[in-house]
Amino acid sequence: MEDKILHFLVGVLITLLTRKMDWKLQLIVLVGCAVGKEMFDKFIQHERFDVLDALATMVGGYIIKTVRYGKLWMETLFCSHS
Repeated sequence: MEDKILHFLVGVLITLLTRKMDWKLQLIVLVGCAVGKEMFDKFIQHERFDVLDALATMVGGYIIKTVRYGKLWMETLFCSHS
């Protein structure tokens, strides 16, 4: 379980570090890092490719992206700019 939390937090970190990128490129980086780490584990460290580890990384990134854009949307919706 600790491993999944670490993957989740790495996904959050990747998303925060790439926050100025276009969302599509940001998604490519996130998925590339998640899958790339598991490919490294399989082919270099001779461990198994853990789909749940990759998903935990991607979910961490997705959640922080959703929270960030939800906050921006709420600010736009409820804050008057007049």
